[in-house]
Amino acid sequence: MSTIQALAAYAEARANKETQEALANKAKEILRAKEKELVETMLKENVRSLKDDLGRLFSMTPRCFMSFTLGNKDEVLAFLEGRGYERNDLVREEIHSTRARELIREIYKKEGKAMLPECLKFDDTAGITVRGWKGEKEVANESSAA
Repeated sequence: MSTIQALAAYAEARANKETQEALANKAKEILRAKEKELVETMLKENVRSLKDDLGRLFSMTPRCFMSFTLGNKDEVLAFLEGRGYERNDLVREEIHSTRARELIREIYKKEGKAMLPECLKFDDTAGITVRGWKGEKEVANESSAA
């Protein structure tokens, strides 16, 4: 296989992947909308669970979503500590992964892969980076805007 043929095969596979991701994203949107519609209907009709014709049980359960970020860390800690919770139960020491990766790359560039510990499972296999790639979605948006 020539480089041109390999490039064409790669571009086709990448376009196919993007198409499949777009379809999956659309399916997730539809599923979320249908779930919201079902929950609203169940709440309105005061139904907690129901079975379909295949015997599958659908139950409404509460969900909680929240955000812990570096930006609100201190506020969240103060909130919980103010209610009697211990800081030691809430905070743990973690490695700064971004900085650690930067340092490991520097060591790799200076000293080579052999100097890195096995636990890193370091992989220096080459990959492809594409600049200017426009997936089918972007191309369609540009052609419809023209």
